[in-house]
Amino acid sequence: MKKINLSDDITVYQFSPEGDRIVGLNITVIKDNDEYIIIDPGYERYLKIVLNDINENKIKNVFITHYHTDHYEGLTLLNNINVYGSKYASVTLSKYAKKDFLRSLPTVLINKTKIVEFEKHKIVQINNPGHSICSSIILLDDKYMFVGDDLIYNNEGVPVIPFVADKNIEQQISGLNNILNLFDNHIIVPGHGKIINNKVFVFEDVKNRIEYLNYILMNKCASYEEFHKQTGIKFLGSNWHNYNKS
Repeated sequence: MKKINLSDDITVYQFSPEGDRIVGLNITVIKDNDEYIIIDPGYERYLKIVLNDINENKIKNVFITHYHTDHYEGLTLLNNINVYGSKYASVTLSKYAKKDFLRSLPTVLINKTKIVEFEKHKIVQINNPGHSICSSIILLDDKYMFVGDDLIYNNEGVPVIPFVADKNIEQQISGLNNILNLFDNHIIVPGHGKIINNKVFVFEDVKNRIEYLNYILMNKCASYEEFHKQTGIKFLGSNWHNYNKS
């Protein structure tokens, strides 16, 4: 695990991939005077490591980019907190939650957009169905954009193929277009992988993802190799391609 300090009071805990996986996981901790805010508490086992650094009783607010286990499971370790998440959280939890379903639900539902002003920080959470119907974009201090799994990289910053979790390609394209529309030279903090501070790279990567998704919409039987040969676009994790087009 590596700690990345975005500022004096914003730290990303970046975990390495486990086993034969190609992506790690990011948990973000924000200090707001005497309290803490977390964006995506991750797996329980990862959050336990983070809690070695901070007083869990000082965690008062948690924001969830989307309700897949690797992003929300750590909630089960926390008590007496506000949990901000999409109004569609229960749809996804009904598929993935193996325990503590009710405890994992948001206490503050994001119907469209929610602006929360803390003492030192401002967070804007925006519903953005994409990778999952319950996906959100989270803007921190008008500087950082948290995109969950709509943009995935390895820890070295190499783009990983889009994963169409809901098997709704049009939804995922819409989510990516919303990222493009909101992006204003923000620093991108993905749910997995390297933090990206490169405007040109972000625009090119998002457009490549949209091109890939449009390609599989039009070419359901095409292989990843055919896509790469035709477009020159390359992603890690090409084994997800067959899932995406199924």
